[in-house]
Amino acid sequence: MEELHTSFFRKLAIAAWLGPVGVLRFLNHRERIAKGLPEGVREVMNALGCWRSHLNSTAAEAQSWNLICEQVRGTGPFGDLPLAVITAATRDEGFTGHWHSLQRELAGLSTNSVWHIVPGSGHSSLITEREHAQTTLDAVRAILEA
Repeated sequence: MEELHTSFFRKLAIAAWLGPVGVLRFLNHRERIAKGLPEGVREVMNALGCWRSHLNSTAAEAQSWNLICEQVRGTGPFGDLPLAVITAATRDEGFTGHWHSLQRELAGLSTNSVWHIVPGSGHSSLITEREHAQTTLDAVRAILEA
């Protein structure tokens, strides 16, 4: 798992330098992620993926992964607090099995939780593709109504 994180950190560091000079925009690297969004929103999403500040923030989040996991585990159980965990069916670079294990653990923090794996979804498609986003929205609404 550490090897996957190291590879991801390296890619983010390179991307943070390539974004501001236009390489990422030229490669159109975000189009796959943003394809289900309306035209104007898709353009903003594509631009965001090239901003150095966004890439640096993403890298900082990734580098803090172990600390974040410790903090979540340290919160203790949530009792019967309504909780919905929405999980992408697939993750990048062989991370899927580990990710699903973490998501299952997260759902276990509440005795009143649901865990949905959205079939055919990826990390970003949970909000960018209409069908997957609807599943996400339905879960949020169910929690708000609980």
